[in-house]
Amino acid sequence: LCHVAALSIRAIRQKTLLDSMGVKISLKKNFILHFGGLSMIMTPAGTGEMIKSFFLKDLYNFEFSKTFPLVIAEKFHNILVGIILLSIALLIQPFFESQILVVVIGILLSIMFLSIRYKIFFSIFIRKIPKFWVIKNIAKYSKSSEEQFYRLSTNKPFITSLFLSLLAGIVEIIGFYFGFLAFGIDI
Repeated sequence: LCHVAALSIRAIRQKTLLDSMGVKISLKKNFILHFGGLSMIMTPAGTGEMIKSFFLKDLYNFEFSKTFPLVIAEKFHNILVGIILLSIALLIQPFFESQILVVVIGILLSIMFLSIRYKIFFSIFIRKIPKFWVIKNIAKYSKSSEEQFYRLSTNKPFITSLFLSLLAGIVEIIGFYFGFLAFGIDI
């Protein structure tokens, strides 16, 4: 139940992000799109979730370059929330290795956010990263999708998304806690 609730909260986050990108679809179709995208989550780094962009192109005629930033923003928020929740856990039980992980990933996320927020850094960032297949294809869309990345990094969509992501993360933590209790383990 908690996992379904967390997935539903993330679907609402997706709707919020799509609306801020100017991609208007109904809430029902948004839920279908979100859960359809989850069908490809087992791909390396969850890149198969890009299928959402193809669905949006085929079904609603939105260009791929306009919608693929959605998946990257969702991944960014998931990692950011993981780091925030791990940081809170480290206040209770500090582990040196986890502290290093939080610092390193925190720095990388900050660089990524700043490169998107300030458009000049985004162009430099896209040109400097290795040209793997996915990155090469994303780079050719960089000019047309740069505005979408910027929209997703502005205050209202970013903060709303972060709040919804935190809420989903907390709901999942509660689900894990109840799972441990079901096996008689009180953590």
